[in-house]
Amino acid sequence: MWFYPFVFNGKEKDYESGFHYFGARYYWSELLTSWLSVDPMMDKYPGISPYAYCAWNPVKLKDPDGREINPVFSSTGTFRGCTKEGYTGEIIIYDGKRKFDNLNADKLIQSTSGDTKKAEYYTFSEYRNTMSKKAKEKMYTHIVSQLNGYKVQGSGSLKPFDIGELEGGKIFLGKAPDNTKDGAYISTTGRNRIVATELNLPPLSGAFIGEFYEATVENIQASVVIHEWYGHLQRGWGDANKTHRYCYSAVWNDPLFQKTTEKYQEFIKSQYNYYNRIETNNKKIR
Repeated sequence: MWFYPFVFNGKEKDYESGFHYFGARYYWSELLTSWLSVDPMMDKYPGISPYAYCAWNPVKLKDPDGREINPVFSSTGTFRGCTKEGYTGEIIIYDGKRKFDNLNADKLIQSTSGDTKKAEYYTFSEYRNTMSKKAKEKMYTHIVSQLNGYKVQGSGSLKPFDIGELEGGKIFLGKAPDNTKDGAYISTTGRNRIVATELNLPPLSGAFIGEFYEATVENIQASVVIHEWYGHLQRGWGDANKTHRYCYSAVWNDPLFQKTTEKYQEFIKSQYNYYNRIETNNKKIR
């Protein structure tokens, strides 16, 4: 009798064990409908179950070999896929037609350097006026949505993050009312409305999405999900009750903080020290 090995999702079945091999781990489709081992990149995503696939988002993401999940977006903010590094680190804007899923980020940048439509790393300053508001909202929303199901360190019984519960199910882009707000803030014009701003102000007044750190996936996610959503919306911390410093310490203490850039970490610490001094009259610096 001849057995066709490629069955469930087109993946090869090991008929001795009954498991399907997905390139990084085995899947048992017939009984447990579960992976038999943890994700090899589980340490990078501590808030997501190690048995999850594509950060709970298999419709939009793919994970052919178990490596990290550098996203590539078009200039209209549409997610196009990932380089070999996966959905992590610096963001790439690319409108060309070259295939890039088997290239690392630097190779994609280099190989398209002579093209009319070349790939470039996204920076807040260079794309401030060359990418539309709608496109940036779409891109930021996609980046932040990768943390759906994320439990912030110390959140206890509080529910995990769900972008669907934010107003419009999205991140808005706008200008802070007094032009001195952090680069993401809670708008008073709507319930659960998070607005990202791209200011060019020194800390403090700070650019929470701005010039003083790099535009990476983890930096943006930590700012929006931990500081804004968890700190301001879930915990109610802020200037009014002199607890804004806790929003920064929450970012500092979460495992995701270790995946952010050095400039971002310095920014968070400087903001915490500033608020700690003015809210507690404490001159000690952590």
